[in-house]
Amino acid sequence: MRKLMEVLQNKADNYIFPFLWLHHESEDTLRKSVQAIYKAGIKEFCLESRPHPEFVEKGWWEDLDIIFDEAKKYGMKIWILDDAHFPTGFANGKVDKKHRKLYLSIKQLDFAGPQNDAMILLNYLNPEVRFSPSQEYEEKILKVLMAKKTGDDSIAEETLVDITANLHKNRVFVDIPDGQWRIFALVETVNGGEKETKNYLNPLDKKATQILIKEVYEKHYQHYKDEFEKTLVGFFSDEPRFGNQHGSYSQVGKSEMVLPWREGMLEEFFVDDYKYLVLLTKTRGSGKEKEIRLKYMDIVSRLYGQNFTCVLGNWCRKHGIEYIGHLIEDNGAHTRLGYGAGHYFRALSGQDMAGIDVVLNQIMPGLDTGYFKSMTATGWNGEFFHYGLGKLGASLGHLDPLKKGKTMSEVFGAYGWAEGLPLMKYLADHMLVRGVNYFVPHAFNSNSFPDYDCPPHLYANGHALQEDFYPTLFNYINRISHLLTGGNHLAKIGVLYHAELEWLDSNAMPFEKVTKQLMQNQIECEVIPIDYLEQAMISNGKYTINGQEFHVLIFPQARVIPQRVVAILEKFKRASIRVIFTNQAPSQTEKSSIDSTKWGEVITLNELANALIEYKILDIANFTPEVRVYDYTLDDEELIMLFNERKGKDAVVKLDNPKFFKKKLYLYDGINNILTKAFFNQEVKLSAGESRILLISTQEYEVTPNRRYQQELDLSSKEWKVSLESLGGTSEKLLLSKLVNINHLEGKEDFSGTMIYETRFNLSERRNLRISLGEVGEVCQVNINGNLVQRKISKPYTVKVDAKNVNVGENILEVKVVNNWGPKIADMLSQYIAIKPAGLLGPVKVEVEVN
Repeated sequence: MRKLMEVLQNKADNYIFPFLWLHHESEDTLRKSVQAIYKAGIKEFCLESRPHPEFVEKGWWEDLDIIFDEAKKYGMKIWILDDAHFPTGFANGKVDKKHRKLYLSIKQLDFAGPQNDAMILLNYLNPEVRFSPSQEYEEKILKVLMAKKTGDDSIAEETLVDITANLHKNRVFVDIPDGQWRIFALVETVNGGEKETKNYLNPLDKKATQILIKEVYEKHYQHYKDEFEKTLVGFFSDEPRFGNQHGSYSQVGKSEMVLPWREGMLEEFFVDDYKYLVLLTKTRGSGKEKEIRLKYMDIVSRLYGQNFTCVLGNWCRKHGIEYIGHLIEDNGAHTRLGYGAGHYFRALSGQDMAGIDVVLNQIMPGLDTGYFKSMTATGWNGEFFHYGLGKLGASLGHLDPLKKGKTMSEVFGAYGWAEGLPLMKYLADHMLVRGVNYFVPHAFNSNSFPDYDCPPHLYANGHALQEDFYPTLFNYINRISHLLTGGNHLAKIGVLYHAELEWLDSNAMPFEKVTKQLMQNQIECEVIPIDYLEQAMISNGKYTINGQEFHVLIFPQARVIPQRVVAILEKFKRASIRVIFTNQAPSQTEKSSIDSTKWGEVITLNELANALIEYKILDIANFTPEVRVYDYTLDDEELIMLFNERKGKDAVVKLDNPKFFKKKLYLYDGINNILTKAFFNQEVKLSAGESRILLISTQEYEVTPNRRYQQELDLSSKEWKVSLESLGGTSEKLLLSKLVNINHLEGKEDFSGTMIYETRFNLSERRNLRISLGEVGEVCQVNINGNLVQRKISKPYTVKVDAKNVNVGENILEVKVVNNWGPKIADMLSQYIAIKPAGLLGPVKVEVEVN
């Protein structure tokens, strides 16, 4: 396998492009920042303008000239975040009134009849200012309707009547029949959306998106035309969204809010059924609400992709570069309005990579069930972030031909200064084992230290405690990404993307509840939207999407499914494709009742894994649901990434799948960059947070021999000389008879820095050694007799020492431990991380190789 040889020879390509924040620093600082990225083992970066005072003005171009010059010295590539600040859509403040976000506001007033010739005032229409008359140029009444109420939030939809003809100067005259009636005004307005994206461009309007192109994309092209396709490789959109409401829970029919809209939509899409638009509110009818809500969400989610993402992507591809980025997916926002763009797959259809984002402690080891408390009012949905987000992004990357198997994740940002490299490696592995293969670390920052803007910061203007260890992490990410790019994901099970199910019924089960059951049982799957199923190639017993073959389709629990899915189910039935309905069979479409049991079987959520046991990849001793797998083919060989997500506990993986029998098996250790032999039925121990790649091959590869060791010495109770060094030069000497948490020592509660441990031991002969450090908080460098052995950033903190560096007689062991800034800075975000004990904790054991 060519790529395996390349990683073993340290020739992996680059798959990392961190943000570089710009504040209009000095030339010297800018050049040092680029050098710091290169020194970390990274060959690309993405410029973020948010803190810069002169975006696309003189100071911006001066800074970029310097950065381009320095990047070209090292053969580095540059991406550019495509707006003055996030979220994308501000267009550097140049959006005119005609092209700003437009909304549909549905004004509701209740009255009792009978009353003839009643005058209803409709001059208080601004959804932001309830008690002041509207400005004529900001609110426009499209239609006025009336219906009989049947409950607090329900109407008899057959009584809906258009009374717009009775409207005169924001007053409507109407005869109100006996009973309670509701008046609805359909109002076009620029008001009512979230304040964070007020005056942003309307993503449903192609001409509005052209303003962003004119103000940002084309201006960069004018300045750096000769660098396009060479040094400048693409633009990055950050968190664009509908923004009609603030937050992740903006579901049509469940939340009162203004709705994304564009001029002429009523006439373009709702000529025959505009009356039912009133059911986009919490108001229910007797069934029509399902139909109109599905139709509306279908329209706006398609318009978003067509008029925003695809417009930007097409411009980039026309100019020889790529277009990437991510939405806000938080807590299920990817299927909704507000923070969302309605439909994850459609919204990113124009991008050259799938994209997701992890910030603000959203993924924390062990917090994978339900909601957990964090900095947001609602907290984070751990189940979604662990079992939904990565799988969602990777599925788009795998199934959309435009993506070519590429999925990007923004990572590490806004976790707090207590986030060090061990947690960063965990987050990287979390993404890699779900199929993410490109990374945007957040962020290199050369602003004055400490900067409290979304830490931690890489480089940190020379104050990064763990900077010497960056190459260990980033070289590892590049190696694994290199192996998991350019091939094909092996998954025979599709899980239906639940967007349309949720539009029809807000209580529909999200897909991550299904993927959780599969992932915890080491069964591979993809998340598949209805759009892709409609285009799938169907043959006997299988369906194929973008060359990937599936045998099973699982529906998350839903009472209602779109009518268009019925046609898919009929095709699947004729082709004998297995369909599973989770917990219950759907009984309705938006149009009628159905009997879906003729198309598939019902299996409870808890029994899904047992029903699909034939697709299980590995046997995990004692059922360890925290072990993740990722099955991949590359150059006609199979790779299975294994990752132990357990917090603080080892896991054992048994290589007993029958397909391994009579195959040549190898284990690749990406952190140490070595390949060893494995064998059928072998039990592989994975420390907490440790990963391996199992290679199933027919080829012979040169391997690092598996050595055996026996315990020789326990150094834990020996005397240790300790030097505590703070950044800036201050040093303090200690003598410890016992290894302890340095932050427990008097006056050291807030110590952040380097802790250098030294002890001595004797050996009677020169032999290869294995030294286990036990618990370490957090990264360490091991030296023996003045020679660097290895740097370690995660468990197991074990290093191997070549005999040539070992003395007969006395040997000096030095362990340099570096913790993070959390104890010292104690920033707000770090309160959400349980900070590890600082220093070398042991037990420290020296083992000697057995011949």
